[in-house]
Amino acid sequence: MLNLKLLATKDDLKEATMIEQRRRFEGDRKKRIFNARERIIGVDKEALDQQITEKQKLAQEQAEKERKFLAEQERVNAIALEKERQLMMEKRRIFNEINDFRNKFQRPEDRREFDLYDPQGKRKDLPARLSDGDPRLTVSSAQKFEGEDLASMERKKAQIDQQKAWLEQQMKEKKEAEEFRKKAEEEQHEALIAREQRTLELQRTERQGKQKMLAAITQFNKELAFEQENRRKIHSQQEQEDNLAEQLNHITSDILTEAPHAEKSNFGPHRIVPYTYRRMTTHQIDELKNGQISQLHERQQIRSEKESVEKEWESLSENVSRAMSLIERDEIRKRRHQIMRIRQENQELAGEQNRIRHHIEKNVYTNEPTEAYYQMFNTTSR
Repeated sequence: MLNLKLLATKDDLKEATMIEQRRRFEGDRKKRIFNARERIIGVDKEALDQQITEKQKLAQEQAEKERKFLAEQERVNAIALEKERQLMMEKRRIFNEINDFRNKFQRPEDRREFDLYDPQGKRKDLPARLSDGDPRLTVSSAQKFEGEDLASMERKKAQIDQQKAWLEQQMKEKKEAEEFRKKAEEEQHEALIAREQRTLELQRTERQGKQKMLAAITQFNKELAFEQENRRKIHSQQEQEDNLAEQLNHITSDILTEAPHAEKSNFGPHRIVPYTYRRMTTHQIDELKNGQISQLHERQQIRSEKESVEKEWESLSENVSRAMSLIERDEIRKRRHQIMRIRQENQELAGEQNRIRHHIEKNVYTNEPTEAYYQMFNTTSR
């Protein structure tokens, strides 16, 4: 017998596996969907509540375990830290004891070979040459040579004496300079005193001159004031005379006397001088009244013409309104006829639709669905 598995490829096996998996999934889905009990009654709520309670209880127990574990872990950590601290203190104590023992009994200067690496060894040794008479200064010592300055001490002493003489000379010169400075200051002070006295004398002379000048200025001001007073009196008298003359001129002028010839202007007979004009003449008043009467007649004529025009416009507007009302009535009548026609057409269309619906219900839709028709549905979960 031929084994089909040997002929199937890897893709075929994979596809067959997928098909089988879809079939199982579809079967499980049908069980869930077509289960009338679960669809109508629903799931077991008490069981679900019990499961939730159990889960919560387990969660609480797990949380309690974790809390205890953390507490135990903290306690163990604290113990470990304390042990570590004690160990470090013990190590530090041992290290300090070792250092104390070394400082007391194993010092470097107590060793036999300390002189070989003593850091202060060079300071403790004698210098290579203490003086020129040092017995260690042999030929092979290479410390004393011919031509050296052996009289350096005497030379330094002579230099010190010379510096001392120089200092004494400088002190003497400084003292002389100080005396010269003091003498110069005294002379300068005397010169300042003399100059101040001269300044005071000049100020006194200047003050006397100013006093004389002020006296002369005061006398001059008095004379000038007297002269100005005389001028003021003369000017006041002249001003009074001018005022009297001006008053007389005003009294006798054309303005106050109202002379008729004073109103006429030199620029034309129809023009007048504004500041001399007083009133209108009788002839001028009559001309003004006649002009007003003529203006009144003209205004009345214009008003009558305006009223006639307004009456014509009113009659025209009435005629237009009457024509518009007739047109509107005609439009309303036409609209009413149109509505009646549309209503009749709608009634005819409604009757036609009723006949068509009756034909469809009685003649077209005559087949009734059988039980086999309903069996075609709900056969799959899709």
